[in-house]
Amino acid sequence: MLFRSPFLPRKGSVPLTDSNPAPGRAPVWLVLFDPLPGIQSDVPSAAFETLEVQSLVFEQYLIQDVRESATLDDYLGGADAVTDWARALALPPHAVVWLQLGQIEATAFSAALQPAIFSLSQDLSAAASEQFLSTLKPASLVLVTVRSDADPANVAEIMKTADAALSRLKTLAETVYGTSESPVWLVTGLRGVSRQLQQPFESGADESLMHVPVWWTEPSSAGTRLQSLCGSFDLLPTLAELLTTDGAASTAVAAEPAADGPLSLLSPQLQGTEGAARLLRIHHDAWLGFRTSQYFLLQPFKTVTDESDDSDDTDEAAGRRLYLKPDDYWNVNNCIVSYGEIAREMADGS
Repeated sequence: MLFRSPFLPRKGSVPLTDSNPAPGRAPVWLVLFDPLPGIQSDVPSAAFETLEVQSLVFEQYLIQDVRESATLDDYLGGADAVTDWARALALPPHAVVWLQLGQIEATAFSAALQPAIFSLSQDLSAAASEQFLSTLKPASLVLVTVRSDADPANVAEIMKTADAALSRLKTLAETVYGTSESPVWLVTGLRGVSRQLQQPFESGADESLMHVPVWWTEPSSAGTRLQSLCGSFDLLPTLAELLTTDGAASTAVAAEPAADGPLSLLSPQLQGTEGAARLLRIHHDAWLGFRTSQYFLLQPFKTVTDESDDSDDTDEAAGRRLYLKPDDYWNVNNCIVSYGEIAREMADGS
């Protein structure tokens, strides 16, 4: 379990049930690309450029589980977090549809929400049937996972696939709801696209793998870019905020969260110009990362050999690395010697 929280709806909110529908509430479409080029991508993309104009963009969004074996459950905070969130939200039957454009594993999500699952081709050719449309229209939450089989090094091809899929999904939404109604869109990546640096530069951690934007179609803030630090574990409380029946996105949970706990993207703490003071954990196969708006600390996992040698417990000997953010985007300049005390405070406070 990576993170556990009750994910109760905010005070005064009412879960969706069969006896308590949410008339007039826009459905939420969560679109996750695997992979998605990050904000440093310069590949033209018509559908994403349109989305950019229509959305509030969080530029400092981090994927908090980039382990090779990570599932969608892990991406969202772990199986327990997904189960607790689904239990607290209490969505009625047939409220969730999962469109799979490529296979993505999510055991807890499927078990907790029991979505209607449709495995579709990238061209969405099977999406025109009456049965499909009649299942999709009443759904409160539509999860779309898009997996590209392109060569990971071919960023242009990956972006082309993602752009085409997003364009077709927009067309599909218009078919389902008509032009007078539009779902709320949350669009981001399950994984970024690894980008190797040219020598003599060497990155201590692949930032492009974990750092992607998230777009939220909020008309009152369209075209706005925020630098608030946020992560993939924040998606569950964000969805809870959008799917509970009382109130608009502008009135979010008022309670101050734990520094490393999940927080709705709709909350005032993240909507401000400076953002909330946060400490996010990033899970990797070789290290555990601690990220604030100013620093990124990497703590390597000790091997049996490492643990047998405690003669030198300095930060350098332990393999810790600290990078200044947001200036050192590619994690090239290790500042652990100059900022060792800060690194230890971050690790101790986690």
